Amino acid sequence: FPLSRTVGLWSESWRAAEEWLGQAERRLKELAPRVRRGGDYDAWDLEARLGFLGAARLTLALEEHGAGRQMLRFRARPRWLLSRWVPLLALAGASFWALLEGGWIAGGVLGALALAGTAAGLHDNGAALAAALDCIAGLPGAKMVKR
Repeated sequence: FPLSRTVGLWSESWRAAEEWLGQAERRLKELAPRVRRGGDYDAWDLEARLGFLGAARLTLALEEHGAGRQMLRFRARPRWLLSRWVPLLALAGASFWALLEGGWIAGGVLGALALAGTAAGLHDNGAALAAALDCIAGLPGAKMVKR
């Protein structure tokens, strides 16, 4: 299920944040068809899109522990592409209206379409989040502390 997660990685060798993100981006491009970097003023570092309705965003925080050791904390969270969910909300609203007016068949069909679209959206967000978490887990030079 697409819920935010924080993952900790421990590294015994120092690298710049840009280097860690570059490695993560290359790995993520193997898992997701569309990957982009956040800008200087964005609150996220990498975004992976899988499917039409979902994406996941990664944010990196580095803790320096001296002698070249680092703790990397990645936050992976789903990104709900709200503008793409509007048709599903319209279907759900039309289904509700049809049911209120006694149109059981139309309401059922529209409701089933809305539910199917919602399930597809949950799948897209979950798949994007799973790709982001797999990308983090596979970073060379760092071992997982918490997932």
